[in-house]
Amino acid sequence: MSLTCLLYLPLLCLTYLLLGGLPWLRILSHTLPRDLFIAYTYSKINIEGDLMAKKNVQLHHIWLEIVAKNRTKTAITCGERKISFEEMNLLINKIANYFVSLGVTKSDTVALYSENRIEYVCIWLAFSKLGVITALINNNLRGKSLVHSVRVASCKMVIFTPATAAGACDIYEEMREEVTYHCLGAPTEDVGFQFTDILIAAEHCQDTEPAVGNLNVKSIDPVFYIYTSGTTGMPKACKFTHIKYRNLVYSIHKLLRLNSDDVIYNVLPLYHTNGNVLAMGQTLLFGCENVLRLKFSASQFWSECSKHSCTVCIYIGELCRYLLAQPAKSVDSTHKIRLAYGNGLKPNIWRAFQTRFNIDRIGEFYGATEGNANIINNTNQEGCVGYSPITFTGIPGLNGLAFPVLLIKLDQDTGEVIRDADRTCVMCKPGEPGELIGRITNKIDRRFDGYVNSEATTSKIIRDVEQPGDRFFRTGDILVQDDYGYFRFCDRGGDTFRWKGENVSTAEVESIIASVLNLKDVAVYGVEIPGTDGKAGMAAIADPELDPSTLYKEISSSLPVYARPIFIRLIPSVDMTGTFKLQKKKLKEEGFDISKIPYQLFYLDTKLGLYVELNKEAYDGINTGSIRV
Repeated sequence: MSLTCLLYLPLLCLTYLLLGGLPWLRILSHTLPRDLFIAYTYSKINIEGDLMAKKNVQLHHIWLEIVAKNRTKTAITCGERKISFEEMNLLINKIANYFVSLGVTKSDTVALYSENRIEYVCIWLAFSKLGVITALINNNLRGKSLVHSVRVASCKMVIFTPATAAGACDIYEEMREEVTYHCLGAPTEDVGFQFTDILIAAEHCQDTEPAVGNLNVKSIDPVFYIYTSGTTGMPKACKFTHIKYRNLVYSIHKLLRLNSDDVIYNVLPLYHTNGNVLAMGQTLLFGCENVLRLKFSASQFWSECSKHSCTVCIYIGELCRYLLAQPAKSVDSTHKIRLAYGNGLKPNIWRAFQTRFNIDRIGEFYGATEGNANIINNTNQEGCVGYSPITFTGIPGLNGLAFPVLLIKLDQDTGEVIRDADRTCVMCKPGEPGELIGRITNKIDRRFDGYVNSEATTSKIIRDVEQPGDRFFRTGDILVQDDYGYFRFCDRGGDTFRWKGENVSTAEVESIIASVLNLKDVAVYGVEIPGTDGKAGMAAIADPELDPSTLYKEISSSLPVYARPIFIRLIPSVDMTGTFKLQKKKLKEEGFDISKIPYQLFYLDTKLGLYVELNKEAYDGINTGSIRV
């Protein structure tokens, strides 16, 4: 052996040890291609995004380039209607010129209160050309929630449709001095107040680009507001900038390998990020055709995918479970869908969904509308919501240096962040659950634009994480990461509760009960019992005919004692947001109070080992402690 080799041997051994030896080399062999691809792709997207910001390119600028390349191509199909890219842009210009004639100016905010339709996209793109911010309001909202959503964004106008006219009527008296009303069409019934029919008025306007001069709009300015779903309170308006829209759309397109020839089946509401950004954005920024549906239909999903030759579909929340619950049909596997992407696909139905519907690839991702902690699983890894490259750090689990997301430890009893003696946060090791956070910097891709309300924005920021003065966005969600860098979702922040000295994951319990009950809707949450520590589990099940006497035996084999619900509540349906997220706020407030609950309620009789009806005597016994649960 030469002297040179002998000199290099210690260095090679040291390097080998630092890399973790054989286990690390085994991990590296699996993760290196994946990590190199995502590092290259993200770097390219971010560099292009920085250039876009420097040149002050806005969404409608990119849109015009796409129109020039695809003038006669169908942009959106909605029901029996089709509109080409050129036709769509002419309509956008007419709408923009109409609102210019009304004196709408830069930084005004207009509420768009509409169901899915072609004009929805035309409205906010028209306002984009004027520097006006569109508040995309959930068309299911009524009353106080609707008033709140309009006011929190300081809207000057409300644009509604014949389908949402009833909701507009509800708030008219309260808001008549604050906003003017405009309708996309004319309601069949008298609404009782004056409004302008935008479609008729716009017909008389020019279809050329609006002459608005230099608006001094920047690519880091909001193009619209998207609201949080309001699962735990009133919706919050989140700022969605031109550059954020562009970066998210490009990330999905490049990482999931979409192409401009793809036809995307889009059943998600356009007031939501998935429907309006991640799906519709492929049309606006890449020229894909978008097959837009008024609302999701489990029975028509695959037949419509086949009818329109769709190659890609987007999902969210419980949509996949609803599809699996449908009777099997030949069209389940004869469609052309090669990629389904979205978030919320439960691990326990992942394989069944992908196999039954013959889908080549699943693109599951994790992200919050208002946040910057976004991850994606573009490797078809079953049950994972994304990953953080570990190749560049050398130590699995400590990925913040190579990728700007981290998992931090929380106190199991209080939910508070655990800090070291130097007051920085304690990081999770592989296999340890923790809260996902995203690093905030002044870089375009790491900005945290937050909410319209500054106090709400501040509440989502944690400081001094790795070193004094740094800032991270708190997702509030609990994830766990494995040695390969893959993340799995554990629970929503605030949903996990503690019982019998153990943490109970509501997501896990919901998944198991739903599996036992043939995928029925289930909402699990914790309720307080006087004189006990923590919260007792309660499951609200959407099946009034269910016989709960046998349920305990069925779930006992899958759930530990502490995770088995103490209370069972049978209801006609579980309330959900428009994006299929469970609404538990009211359920939690009602607890197990029989005076507030009109439906059947049962409790776990631990002596009998089954669920029995919760009558007045049992209710009093549980509250006084004479009946132990």
